[in-house]
Amino acid sequence: MGLFGKKLNYTEKCIGVINGVSAVKVNNMHLPLVEYVVDGETYKVRMPHEMAVVMESEQNGKSEIVRANLNFGTSVKAQMTSIQGRKVQVAYDPEKPQKGKVIGYENEE
Repeated sequence: MGLFGKKLNYTEKCIGVINGVSAVKVNNMHLPLVEYVVDGETYKVRMPHEMAVVMESEQNGKSEIVRANLNFGTSVKAQMTSIQGRKVQVAYDPEKPQKGKVIGYENEE
């Protein structure tokens, strides 16, 4: 549901680029920001924490945007892959293009 009960209509899609980090923490984590363009206007949206997170490197203390590939077996193993600059799919409501949401990585279903 959108603001005041109006359901958003995510019928349009475009490609965005992961290029920043949210200033505000969600669930005690900073989230990657995706920038996308609709009709010449640039918008930003946070990625869902299920898709990517911002981790601090143990080697140099710098923040890095990573994708966690989880393997659930007898133990949980996470392989972290840097995704700064990676293209992602963004869905948006044509009446409210600023209300985009990341729906997947480019070229992946």
